[in-house]
Order: sequence, then structure tokens, then C-alpha cells
Amino acid sequence: MNKSHAMVDSDGSTSAIVIPTMAKLLRQEQPLVALCSHDCDMENPRGRTGILVAPVIPVPASPGERHDEIMNSGDMSVDTISFGHLFPVEIARPEGIQKGVIDFSAMTSMGPAQTVTSQLQSAKLYQMTDATRQNFRMKLAYFVGRP
Repeated sequence: MNKSHAMVDSDGSTSAIVIPTMAKLLRQEQPLVALCSHDCDMENPRGRTGILVAPVIPVPASPGERHDEIMNSGDMSVDTISFGHLFPVEIARPEGIQKGVIDFSAMTSMGPAQTVTSQLQSAKLYQMTDATRQNFRMKLAYFVGRP
């Protein structure tokens, strides 16, 4: 492991690992993550090692055809699934709608679960609609279990 990605305590033991994608995310003005664990993991974190989150990042394409394809890839009722590792979101911010994607390929676990659940709950800014949440769950399942 690259030592620049590990936090080493004075006794030489590794206390944390810095994931480059998350480090990049944390440099954003207002970093966002999407909760990928079941809500029951948040309500009852006992016995859970961690809580799954994925970063919300800018759309990885300039406005145009590919950008539009990515932003339309969250509809799971279509026959062909594209951009399986990305789930598009539109976030209503005071300055206007911000388009981004949840990057499942950078999904990670935060832990210990009992500690981070309260931190995540107190930092919650946005919530998906029921329809968006259903598509999100289906796309996440597709990403993890795709044939």
C-alpha cells in the first residue's frame, strides 16, 4: 500500500486509509455523499461494522450528447442500462439546480457504524423522492450484481 494513503499512528499501526476518490471529494466546497446502506443500518447500527456511502461528483462529461446520456441513465424502466457505475442526480441548491452523479465505483464504508450514523444524520442536507430512491436502489443493485 502506498504510505501516502495510510494514516499511521505513533506505534506504527495503521489507523485509517485515505481513499483517493474521497480525498478528491473532500476538496470540494460542499462535499456530498449518498447513503448506500439500507435505512435499517442507520436506525440500528449495533452489529454493523460500517455504513456504505458513495460520493456525489460533477457529471464526468461536458454538456452535449454524452452528458445527456449520463443524466438520462437513472431511468431503470428502460431495456438497456448505460453508465452502470453512475446514478444521475439534480440537487436543488439556493444558487440553482446542480447536476451531478453518484459514483458507485467509489463506494466505501464509513465506520464504526455507531459513530458515523449520528454524524451522517446530523449532516444530512437532501433527500431523494420515492421514485428517485426506487431507481437508485435498482441501479445500485445492477452495479453490484450485474451479469
